[in-house]
Amino acid sequence: MKQIGSLRNILEIGMLKSHGALLADLAGTKEFSPRCREIATLAVGEYYGAPYELYSHVRLAKAAGLSDLQIEDILEGRAPSGGTEHDLTSWEVARALVGAGNLTKKGLLSEALWKRAEDAFGKSGAGALIHFTGYYAYICMILNAGAVTIPEGEAIWPISG
Repeated sequence: MKQIGSLRNILEIGMLKSHGALLADLAGTKEFSPRCREIATLAVGEYYGAPYELYSHVRLAKAAGLSDLQIEDILEGRAPSGGTEHDLTSWEVARALVGAGNLTKKGLLSEALWKRAEDAFGKSGAGALIHFTGYYAYICMILNAGAVTIPEGEAIWPISG
């Protein structure tokens, strides 16, 4: 099997060690759906331009129910067309936290955006959204540092065969 970027080096030096438990805890948050998690994750991946993160998560986003148009929107830095309030809140909070676009100035999450997240997901779900955003920002940085690319012959989007 052909090595993808230097993922092996990242794993060998333990850069992703012990992150599985955190991810499992976050994934168990019932108030924050897999669909919204994938919207936030793709928004972060688009901001950081992390090819492997985008490659893997467009597939998860599709499985979580996002339409082709919604995935394309997020990959191009736009809010998902026809998105629900939950969808749009996930996208806006993730983008605001990484400083993408001009939704908010970099720095503190606005009180209005926090309230939208809390109203949409409850405190626990809003916390999960923030943690997922931070977690995937970290993962994107690690993958980019390792120059981890997509498998040969594949594309980020559209999904082949």
